Amino acid sequence: MTHLPNTITLLRIAGSLGLLLCDVTGVAYWITYVFCGISGIVDGWLANHLISRSRHYCMVLLTGSKN
Repeated sequence: MTHLPNTITLLRIAGSLGLLLCDVTGVAYWITYVFCGISGIVDGWLANHLISRSRHYCMVLLTGSKN
């Protein structure tokens, strides 16, 4: 369940790349655009509530080093 925010992020990246292939005046463009926007909100909310953190973030917390 903690991988769900990452999966949503990957879908949003794929959708963003798909926007490059769509006509701006087409319905598919706007459906994909809205999906990408809503998925960003859902992804952030889930990451906060599932306490989903990247390995890099955890290493910064543990060591205090940003490198």
